[in-house]
Amino acid sequence: MFLNFLKIEEYVMNKQDPSLQQTITVDLSNATPIKCTCGGDIFIPAFRVKKLSALLSPTGQEMVIPVQTLICIQCNSELSVKEGL
Repeated sequence: MFLNFLKIEEYVMNKQDPSLQQTITVDLSNATPIKCTCGGDIFIPAFRVKKLSALLSPTGQEMVIPVQTLICIQCNSELSVKEGL
């Protein structure tokens, strides 16, 4: 049953005050598994790296932004959000 429970810690913007943090326990046995189109259900995290021009950047300077995604270990394809839902 170790894998059926997940503790999620909710961190607030003000990390100076630990009394504002909450821990929520979720029973993952009630969660729906997500599968790839190939049928695989194990994924590894990967990152796409995007460059944001200075004109669109909130800082006014060019930015490099990592965007996390999931890759199926069975077929090496990226999990689409629409596929998983």
